[in-house]
Amino acid sequence: MSELIPLLWELGEQQSNGNRRSFVALPPPVTGWPGVPTEFVPSFVGLHNGPRTAQEHWEIVVARVLDTDVVKPNVSGELAIRRAVRASALLLNKMAGLGRCPICPQPALTSSH
Repeated sequence: MSELIPLLWELGEQQSNGNRRSFVALPPPVTGWPGVPTEFVPSFVGLHNGPRTAQEHWEIVVARVLDTDVVKPNVSGELAIRRAVRASALLLNKMAGLGRCPICPQPALTSSH
């Protein structure tokens, strides 16, 4: 499944001016991830100890969203992935703005009693 989910840096590439650095010839980027906020990738990666953890958590969330009503049961293939990516990015962008990741362990809440 994770081979179908775009890498975080690919989402960031979509938002760039088209400047791609590489050591080998890469295919042109997939056209667009409409609805993915430009600040999402740096914000989400910033919550984690590095891009590897952020990528793992990104893939977990997208896979879970694929299994919800956000992606209708009769939709499959590229459209399903696109819907799941967009919904996941919107959710995670909002959570990252609050300094949270749904996969990272959350600190225990202290009781005020």
